[in-house]
Amino acid sequence: RPPKRVTLVCIASNSSLCGGFNADAIREVRLRLDALKREGAEEITVLSVGRKMAEAMRKAGYPSPEDFTDLSAHLTMLLSHMREEGPVWLALISENGKPEILTEIGRHITHASLPLLKANMKGKSEQEVRFLYFFIMNGSVGVMSQWLQGGCRIPEEEVAEALTEAIGRCTGRKSRRWK
Repeated sequence: RPPKRVTLVCIASNSSLCGGFNADAIREVRLRLDALKREGAEEITVLSVGRKMAEAMRKAGYPSPEDFTDLSAHLTMLLSHMREEGPVWLALISENGKPEILTEIGRHITHASLPLLKANMKGKSEQEVRFLYFFIMNGSVGVMSQWLQGGCRIPEEEVAEALTEAIGRCTGRKSRRWK
């Protein structure tokens, strides 16, 4: 049966520096929202991660209940949702589920850090930037997967801060807290 209550975690960047990424992400969310309405969803909550997504969803009538404009807040919100829906996420990432969903989430996290990556990787080859991109994506996915499979024992804020710090260090950012 189609779901009646749905929460979507929708991720875009805070700026226009990501080219078509924001437009593509927003278009996909709108298509998904239309499909959910056709399927009979009665209550749809959109957790918008990134300023561009938040603006688009607010205009579409789906204001995010919270502001998630920095990476640590993005990750904390995502991990909180994963904790609340733990069995669902574990089923999704299992071999019989849809394990590619974490890869897609990792891709969105990496896209959120892409402007920082580009700014701090000047003079590096495209290959070096690509390797770091995939390192961040797969590392984020690995941490979230292990956290879920380990029963979510560590507070999501700590996991989010550790990931944010690791991504910041990978991209050459000196500050402990960065947006």
